[in-house]
Amino acid sequence: GNGAVVSLLAQKDRRFLAVVNRDFLATMPLTVTFDANAKLASVDKEGILTPLPGKELKLTVDKGDMMILTWIVK
Repeated sequence: GNGAVVSLLAQKDRRFLAVVNRDFLATMPLTVTFDANAKLASVDKEGILTPLPGKELKLTVDKGDMMILTWIVK
């Protein structure tokens, strides 16, 4: 594939990890491992946060789409 564009953004004490699938022709597998104490959440296209259980996220990013994860820094 064409790989991904990955950005780490900050707004006050909240962090956002944005992963963009650069490929408009193929899906992209994504695995993110994180500290279980981080209380990670996914952010949908309407801005709604969905808490993620455990310490690993495995999913497929659609063609040309993106996935946004967020957490609060303590």
